Amino acid sequence: MKLSLSMIITRFLISHPENGFANMHATTPINGVRLLPETTKGLDPSYLYVTELIGDNNIPDASALPTAYFCATADSIKVSGYSILIPFKGGLARGFNEFIGIYNDFREWERKLNTVILKDGSVQDAIDVCAEMIKSPVLLYDPALKLLAHTKGMDDFNDTLFQNALKNGYLDLASVQYFEKVHDFEQLKKSGFAIRSTDTVREHSDYIRVINVDGEPVAHAVLLFSDIQPHDYEQSVFELFCEYLQHIFENQRANFLRDRSVADYFLMDLLDNPDTPMDQIRDRIYYTDIDYEGCYCLIIIDSDIRRKSMEHFFLSYLRNTLVGCCVFPYKESILVLYNLPTSEIRTYKDYLNEQLVRFYKDFPRDDIKIYISRPFREIGDFYASYRQASNTRALISKNKSLAIENESKIYYFKDYWIYDLMSQNTIKEKLVFYCEPCILELMNTDSKKSRHQLEILYNYLINDRNATEVSKKLNMHRNNVVYHINNFEEKYSIDLNDPDSRLKLLLSFKLANLRFD
Repeated sequence: MKLSLSMIITRFLISHPENGFANMHATTPINGVRLLPETTKGLDPSYLYVTELIGDNNIPDASALPTAYFCATADSIKVSGYSILIPFKGGLARGFNEFIGIYNDFREWERKLNTVILKDGSVQDAIDVCAEMIKSPVLLYDPALKLLAHTKGMDDFNDTLFQNALKNGYLDLASVQYFEKVHDFEQLKKSGFAIRSTDTVREHSDYIRVINVDGEPVAHAVLLFSDIQPHDYEQSVFELFCEYLQHIFENQRANFLRDRSVADYFLMDLLDNPDTPMDQIRDRIYYTDIDYEGCYCLIIIDSDIRRKSMEHFFLSYLRNTLVGCCVFPYKESILVLYNLPTSEIRTYKDYLNEQLVRFYKDFPRDDIKIYISRPFREIGDFYASYRQASNTRALISKNKSLAIENESKIYYFKDYWIYDLMSQNTIKEKLVFYCEPCILELMNTDSKKSRHQLEILYNYLINDRNATEVSKKLNMHRNNVVYHINNFEEKYSIDLNDPDSRLKLLLSFKLANLRFD
């Protein structure tokens, strides 16, 4: 930890405000505190020396000691060359102990931060050990996650942005855009930090620092200046903290590459080699953190983000959002091996809709499409599930009417498996080949009456031939529904009591993309 003279003395003056404050700008590194010996020859310039000198006549010659610093019990703060006198009326012993204590406080802080890094602690852990050293609130946010961590115990800090972060657990989009796009913060791209004063949006001054890993910004650390401590001192201490944040993020990235890459490459190899024997898959999966048996589904995510510089950013967002899932790029898409809760297997579509809808809220301007396979139990079925999701994507891209009817842009193979079945056939005129002639006839007639007959028949089939339910849904008399169904059976010689006949009709509706929901 790079401690400077100004940090030590400023913290001393914070503890003893009766001695007044000096505007300290000395950046000489400090490695410890010592008493000033009788002879001033050979002093180590990296130490702060404490003495009991009184009066101007006793100030050592600054030209002889250009890098030595002194603290004395003078009447006022005086600076002579590189010698600094600070009034302290508590006596030499007490003053010396105070400086030793301050220096040890910084070293103890350094020890705690190093412990967080060694134990692979979180960003929040690092902020929590800084409560005594940094008295102003800290917000650390990733524009993808909106908020990683914040200072605890600052509930009474009068700042709208900070209070909203405490209340919501994240930074709202307007706050993130303010920090990233406001004119004063354009210098972040060049220098990596910026300071701005209060304005109509911000109630307090801010100091923002970009945390880079491998040349890429991974997070923004914001210090909301308060008036508890001098701003120069707060900024200096915060800079030390940001250095440790960078180490934490570097460790997190290294750990991810170490722990997850084996699983990712294992899954990619299964896609590249779909004929891998099951016994070999079981042997190799032992070296990953994936269970062979579970409750999985395969998700393909397509987005304009993949063709932008935000690709790594988007991947990081997915990995932090979809906790416990394998997320990796493959060909032109991003693949996710999603772990479904066993309790949600029956309603997995509703469950995933809730989990994935946040993507569209956080990236409203990007064209994101999601294709999801059926749930599967064994990793041996991973390739088959990829084909399901991939075929669904191909169907949607070729059939614009299928894409238009789905406003959420989340497509499940379960909903399109019939289309997929038919699309694998080489016969070109699939409608003529597969559809029941009666459905094609009514479609081609395309009159108000024919469309009404198709609507009655469709609802009759999907409601298990319950004429009462159909009448309620279509606002018709029940006898009128029965009349149309009987007329249909008689006209086309179709027995709707036959399960095979009903299945063929439903398949025809699916294949022709006719829905009357």
